Amino acid sequence: CSALCGMLPNQTLGEVCALLCDIVGIDMFVKILSKVDLDPFYACELLTVCHPTEGGAANFTSFDVSPNPGHRDSEIDFSASLSVTKACGDGELIFAIQDPEGNVVGSGQVFGGLQPNVYSIDFQVKTEPSQQQGGEQWPEGDYVAELAVCQGECGSHHPHSEVYDVKTAKFSIQ
Repeated sequence: CSALCGMLPNQTLGEVCALLCDIVGIDMFVKILSKVDLDPFYACELLTVCHPTEGGAANFTSFDVSPNPGHRDSEIDFSASLSVTKACGDGELIFAIQDPEGNVVGSGQVFGGLQPNVYSIDFQVKTEPSQQQGGEQWPEGDYVAELAVCQGECGSHHPHSEVYDVKTAKFSIQ
């Protein structure tokens, strides 16, 4: 299990993979993986470790960017408010930014079930040009930020996966 899961690009995902594999055994784990198209939430459901919720409801009531306009070599603050009106199962928050040249950078955060409440989401993005080839350079111009909340994997075709809401915010870098 550890050899298989150690090939994953993310340490946390590798640890979760190894734990689930150890629980059901390598043979069953490989059988399940062959069915799930590498959707970790669906695999978790098949292993009966994750429990989806039917009829969950969540939406963003705000998504703000500051400062706007921003500048290279600084930080941009993002804040959002997520209203959960009906309990949601395990899922993810996805954040992506598209730059003026069409390049997209992003990240995601996995969460356990969400109970009805209002959640504040605050984070910063550094606009320092990447030293790596192909990394974000933060050119001047207009940007689009997108925030999504989903049960299961955002965009998955598997049962119980659902996009609850997507919110966009526009900003510029001068």
